[in-house]
Amino acid sequence: MARIRLKEIVDSLPPGRIRTDSPLTIVLFRPLSFMVAWLFLAMGWSANAVTYLSAALCLAGFAFLVSGPLWAAWVGLGLFFIFDILDCTDGNMARVRKTASPWGEWVDAFGGYTAYTTILLGAGVVAQAQSAGALPGIQ
Repeated sequence: MARIRLKEIVDSLPPGRIRTDSPLTIVLFRPLSFMVAWLFLAMGWSANAVTYLSAALCLAGFAFLVSGPLWAAWVGLGLFFIFDILDCTDGNMARVRKTASPWGEWVDAFGGYTAYTTILLGAGVVAQAQSAGALPGIQ
């Protein structure tokens, strides 16, 4: 397979797609994702493999976030940040390779649901730990 150039990855993004992205995605995650997609493509990874990796990073992020020490919470938040980049990366890869499929869309949705679940549960666990039992009915 011919080596894919960074410009091809950037050009694969449909113009309307950027309108649905959040400001942080437009300014930070999407631009970083083009370079990360190029790297994963050069290493021969598939878009679905990147999605599986991002879901695994979210599970690890959750474990770090709820483990207690402040440094671990920062590591957990960093892993969630990497998820955001990889969440854009897998779509870039599927578009430029023309491997988008219903299965790939399901895998991408699974990765997103894993991220949102772990982020929200982790935030809840940390909030409860910081409240020292101040929430009604929870000790």
